[in-house]
Amino acid sequence: MTGTIGHAYRTDVRPFWGGSPFLDRGAAVYVLEPPLLWQVGVTSSVIVACNRRTGVTEVFAAYDTGDLVSPAVLMHGSNHMSALNGLGYEVVHHAGRA
Repeated sequence: MTGTIGHAYRTDVRPFWGGSPFLDRGAAVYVLEPPLLWQVGVTSSVIVACNRRTGVTEVFAAYDTGDLVSPAVLMHGSNHMSALNGLGYEVVHHAGRA
């Protein structure tokens, strides 16, 4: 994807997969403004985490509670910022966010 469609803000919400915390301690939940339209619907929150086997950062749709919506990977990247940029979102740092 090229160009920025919105902003991503890191939250203090802890990400969960099937009721268990993500293994990647650096995994984080981001709020997207505007929400992202994807194959299954619309999401305003995503989980960004590093796949320990491949070393690639992955983005997943999430509920605002931090629970995973689907294991379908929305985007890959080398870090949180590049993965979110790949979806068209700029990571914004302010007021305790991101």
